[in-house]
Amino acid sequence: MTVGDTGAITGSTVYAGAAPEVAGPAIARHEGRVAVVGSDRQVEEFALPLGIDPLKGAKGSIVPGFVDSHAHLAALGMNRTSIDLANARSIGDVLDLLQARAVTSDDEVLLAHGLDESKMGEGRAPTTEELDSAIPGRPIFINDRGLHYVVCSSACLAFLGIDPASNETGRFDEASAGEVRAALGSRMTIEQRRDFLRGAATHMAEQGFTSVHAIEGGTLSDDRDIPILLGESSSLPISVCLYWNTTETAAVEEAGLSRMGGDIFVDGSLGARTALLSRPYADDPSTSGRQFLTEEEMAGLIRGAEKRGIQISFHAIGDRAIEIALAAFSAAAAGSALRHRIEHFGLAGPEQIDRARALGLIISTQPSFAYLRGGPGSVYERRLGADRAARAYGLRALAESGVAVAAGTDAPVTPPDPLLGIAACAGHPTESERIDVETGLDWFTRGGAFAGGEEAERGLLEPGMIADLVLLDGDLHSIEATEAGELGIELTVSRGRIVAGRRAEAVGTAMTRR
Repeated sequence: MTVGDTGAITGSTVYAGAAPEVAGPAIARHEGRVAVVGSDRQVEEFALPLGIDPLKGAKGSIVPGFVDSHAHLAALGMNRTSIDLANARSIGDVLDLLQARAVTSDDEVLLAHGLDESKMGEGRAPTTEELDSAIPGRPIFINDRGLHYVVCSSACLAFLGIDPASNETGRFDEASAGEVRAALGSRMTIEQRRDFLRGAATHMAEQGFTSVHAIEGGTLSDDRDIPILLGESSSLPISVCLYWNTTETAAVEEAGLSRMGGDIFVDGSLGARTALLSRPYADDPSTSGRQFLTEEEMAGLIRGAEKRGIQISFHAIGDRAIEIALAAFSAAAAGSALRHRIEHFGLAGPEQIDRARALGLIISTQPSFAYLRGGPGSVYERRLGADRAARAYGLRALAESGVAVAAGTDAPVTPPDPLLGIAACAGHPTESERIDVETGLDWFTRGGAFAGGEEAERGLLEPGMIADLVLLDGDLHSIEATEAGELGIELTVSRGRIVAGRRAEAVGTAMTRR
């Protein structure tokens, strides 16, 4: 529920930034901006003449609104309406879940998501033949958990205009997966796409996000989502910092955007053994991953973006992919002020982190990756061996290096939950890679704002800043760090308007009566 952009909260604990110093017990907002941060009396003196009856914070704490530096709204929205395969542990489990939906659904295509072949007993995804045998003649489209491959039944391939004989397994990886997703997207209506985006934005507001760096279009979804987001941005419950995931710099400029990429692949993923490593995979020495862009190709894209004043961002996970990315930025944009980015940065070494800092790059990391996928016996350990896995998505070296860091979730790859992300910072499976709550909160607030060039207006709660804030039901700084994910969202205030939270409806009703 969205209500007016003027209001006040007293009796809480207000943190103006990530540091644990209390800025006051009260805060007021007016016309979408932070007006006063201070004592209850100071806020009441501002609010009461305006007819504002301050909300009592019930001893909760207020922090700046969370910023997700890397998420996929269209995919998140689609997943919320499709079959969840995250708990499938065998081909049989997958087929059972699909058959159960097929009985009750008349959807033209059975959509499923969250398939994790590293957790499957067979160690692989189902084949087209298995899908066809289980549900004959029904179009079935499956996205893996990391958005790196898709699997389709033969009926789905025919529906998408793809000759089933051209791909007997029905599996499409990386760039070819993007082409298949685009074919599926083109058969959906604009209203369906709009509903996906709206639903995802609403869900993220419910989790406490007030701003998201949305990586959309291109090889990930449907380029029609770009004009939809541009047209809908002011009516969404959160602010959208849009990154068009295309390599067409001229099209980005023509659309009036100043950001592009986010998941322009230099390599793939660890789970699919396509992240590009300097040494072979521990569980498959025949491969060291896949390279999707050369250094020269990357440098050409960077130069094109630089020429147009566009910030560009690339996906690089493996240490070899990171090396290629750093070399390309060094050749094409050393000293650039555009804050170009590397996403994920999963297996970076200390020397690579230092070079990223020297180049002025932003590192966009996802703390939940190692938290949910790392540790003894994990898929990371199987793929990399214990030594390399221990430093996968390391955090401490980033925190100590001075490189600019923004944190995100890569939703729907991991849950769009900033409090889980902060708990993950403090609970990295390698103890020496853990960081404190304050640093995690900084990365999910000020760091994200800086990465989007919005630090003058977002990321802090100071008078004049955009009133993006979250009222928690406890004090983030006074609990055990790994318990951060257990806190609840009482209110999410985005651009001065209450958009979500447990108390949103009650507050909205009271304000409407006044």
